[in-house]
Amino acid sequence: MAVPTITSVTPTSGPTRGQNLITINGTNFRTPGPINLVGSVVQSRVSVSVKFDGVDSEYAHAVSETKILARVPQYRGDYEVIPKSMTVRVANLDDDQVEIPGEEVEVADGYTVERPKLTLTPIDVRVMEQFIAAV
Repeated sequence: MAVPTITSVTPTSGPTRGQNLITINGTNFRTPGPINLVGSVVQSRVSVSVKFDGVDSEYAHAVSETKILARVPQYRGDYEVIPKSMTVRVANLDDDQVEIPGEEVEVADGYTVERPKLTLTPIDVRVMEQFIAAV
């Protein structure tokens, strides 16, 4: 197979807690091949590896040769540098789930971790005022 490419990552940013599902579009992603049925359990082979700044995605699945779905891992770096741009890396895996040499691609600044956006409702403000008054 040819060297994979990444043309886009959507969405391009998310919270530090991770867990959001992203779509990676590109070319030459290795697809899992046939699905195995073991008893009543469907087993699909893992055919790609996705990493964010070297941290493995908790879930990565090549839907097609041009599309991967991946779950962003929780950010464990320095919270003083947020927002933080991360390198997104995709590698094709062989049948033993080992990276195939030469079949990997990475995009610097492919995904950005952001601080959670906090919104206070009037009830939250009232509770805060009561807390401050009690202290």
